[in-house]
Amino acid sequence: MRKKHLMPNQKLPPKQMIDAVREVLLRKWDPIGIQDEPLAQDEYDSYVLVVCRLIIENRGKAVIADHLHQLVTVNMGLTGNYNHCLTVADALVKLNAVPST
Repeated sequence: MRKKHLMPNQKLPPKQMIDAVREVLLRKWDPIGIQDEPLAQDEYDSYVLVVCRLIIENRGKAVIADHLHQLVTVNMGLTGNYNHCLTVADALVKLNAVPST
């Protein structure tokens, strides 16, 4: 049986973390409204690994929200909603929370 290699602060195995972050970005963040477009399900994939790193490094909700807001306003050139980014960041931070017993 292969041993899962986790970063010291990582609670989910890498594949699960990537899949979970991808799902949150697509279903909760979705600044361009493509979550129901079958051919656009990979639209935010280029952002997933950076967000995973921020989560694993315990950078916190504000840093993640800042990053998401910058992606929307600078990279995409859209009007951003910082409070929405904070809500999404909260969901993302919870992905790495210690499961309750």
